[in-house]
Amino acid sequence: MNADNVGDTHLWGVWHGLRPMKYYRRRMTRFCSEFGFESLPDIKTIERFAGAGKHSLDDEMLKAHQKCANGNDKIIYYIVSRFDLPSRFEGYVYLSQVTQLECIADAVEHWRRNKGRCNGAMY
Repeated sequence: MNADNVGDTHLWGVWHGLRPMKYYRRRMTRFCSEFGFESLPDIKTIERFAGAGKHSLDDEMLKAHQKCANGNDKIIYYIVSRFDLPSRFEGYVYLSQVTQLECIADAVEHWRRNKGRCNGAMY
């Protein structure tokens, strides 16, 4: 299941293992059937379930919606690896989405460059 030369791979070393985002570039998988990177939802979505007002990653409502163990800490870890910490909650939302975009794009672009060896990815 995790050998690059046969079958498919499940690569969670970046998100769950806190590996650098460029880790995917080292993997010459034939087909990555599982990988991903979490971000916070759009601020309008957060306001729909948590109400309008000041929010933080420590809000009980946000914690209740976070299904990944230490997910918010992982989001902060990866934001800090690329950016300064934002001063406002909306900055965390935005930078988490930018970080997710850059991570997924980098992995997919790497595997697309290896078309013929790598024949797909699902995230």
